[in-house]
Amino acid sequence: MAKDGKLLYLLTALENLGSIFQNRLQSRTALAAGGLTDVADGEIINSR
Repeated sequence: MAKDGKLLYLLTALENLGSIFQNRLQSRTALAAGGLTDVADGEIINSR
């Protein structure tokens, strides 16, 4: 556990990990241009 009690959880497809390690986390717009796999529920994303 983090010393300050704060943690970050990320749900992603395994095939995205290489890109995350190389390019860090990016916006959905940038990801769509790069062809990465989105595992999010589209209905949840659209309701935000």
